[in-house]
Amino acid sequence: MDNKNQNINSLIPYKSDILIRVTNTIEITNKLFNELAQFYLIRGKAKFNNKDYGGAIADLTKAIELNPNNSETHLIRGNAKMAIPHPKPEQINTEYYLDKFCGVLKDYQKAIELNPNNPNYYITRGRFCLSTFQYNQAITDFSKAIEMNPSDANLYLYRGKAKYFSWYTIPHEVSKLNDAIEDFNKGIDLNPNVADLFYYRGEVKNEQHDYIGAIENYSKAIQINPTYFGYFQCRGWAECKINDYRAAVDDFNSAIKLGSPNVGITFWRDRSLELLNNLNNKQK
Repeated sequence: MDNKNQNINSLIPYKSDILIRVTNTIEITNKLFNELAQFYLIRGKAKFNNKDYGGAIADLTKAIELNPNNSETHLIRGNAKMAIPHPKPEQINTEYYLDKFCGVLKDYQKAIELNPNNPNYYITRGRFCLSTFQYNQAITDFSKAIEMNPSDANLYLYRGKAKYFSWYTIPHEVSKLNDAIEDFNKGIDLNPNVADLFYYRGEVKNEQHDYIGAIENYSKAIQINPTYFGYFQCRGWAECKINDYRAAVDDFNSAIKLGSPNVGITFWRDRSLELLNNLNNKQK
């Protein structure tokens, strides 16, 4: 063996030792980064719970820089972005909405990309899409969550609402109303104590001009939750459709007492009372 090869061979143990040391240093550094990221995540969650959404976003962004592969961090940062109060009306424009909502959606998408087997991530994105009129995506997300957890009645409520609201986008798609009814029916079968399942089923029946069916469902919602003004005012409107003005007056009064912010309720109460008096006069 010549001197050159001998020199190279003599360096191999030295190079191996350096490789081991460097690898160990990298592993230790990565561990420290992950631990530091966890501290930022914990503090970010605490700030979020204290409604310091700006501070939460700052900490969660730092956590993502240190460890971009934690799905929970992306999810909570999306929630914090969504929770930031809107600025003054004159400061709100298309650019503001695009920046805010695109940022929220990107965080939710990243969370799902990193952890595609968590149904809560699809529920969170689905509810976001429902609130921003992205009904088809909401239906897709709730359907995915239902595949993972088919016994959760609320998931059928959410998907049914998305189908019902999408009907307003394309009113001629009557099948969307029937599909929504099926979801509400399934939700009620799973949990008959969710008032909104009956309320929204009543809303769909109202759109189908089945006013008796709508009133029955509103009544069931009221039986479960008698403190929500919306159930009373919707039942009152349905009662007007079948000329039951006495019942409508009572329901509008109940909605007003419960604090309905709808300024038109007083008008409808007074109008129903007027129509009731007209009917009584004709019957004399």
